[in-house]
Amino acid sequence: MTGVDISEKFLDRKLERDGLVLVSADASALPIPDGSVDAVVSYEFIEHVVRVAEVLDEMIRVVRPGGTILILSPNLVSPFLPLKNILDIIRGRVPAEVGGRTLGQAGRLVFRNLWLSLEKVFSGRVSFLLRTPDLSRPAEADADSVYPANQIDLRRYLRQRGLVLVGGSEGHTFSGRLLAYAFPWMCGECCVMARKPAN
Repeated sequence: MTGVDISEKFLDRKLERDGLVLVSADASALPIPDGSVDAVVSYEFIEHVVRVAEVLDEMIRVVRPGGTILILSPNLVSPFLPLKNILDIIRGRVPAEVGGRTLGQAGRLVFRNLWLSLEKVFSGRVSFLLRTPDLSRPAEADADSVYPANQIDLRRYLRQRGLVLVGGSEGHTFSGRLLAYAFPWMCGECCVMARKPAN
């Protein structure tokens, strides 16, 4: 197992045992030979990447034929994130930055995210749009994200590169599972699993 982070600062060397190696590297230029790993797992990472296509291509390069790529990330174009913020605001809770801080911001984001999602679904194109990160609250979840991650782009890109999609979004509740089945692109979480063909 190899763990990678761009900064040496975030590598806990005490964890290096039992075959785990930690490496400081850029995800778009991994120091790993072609086709040498069984699986690549990206957890809560891809939304912080500017050059998304390059990073995905690097994942494809290092995974062996028959190997798996798994990407888990928040779906930052889901209309349900700002809808949740609206409910949080009404209940007096502090809303997440990426879903809008006020009722007006959250309401606008519901329609923007719905429009953006529908455009992505029906356009047939991959468009890794970027956003300006909010670095004023660096500890806030995903305020510092630069790519509004979504399973539409990720699944389409991997399929275009010849990978076979083997998994998708799932919900944690009955209504969430129903939503994930009917409208996987609207789930609040991206779960994209793809396999590199063996031949």
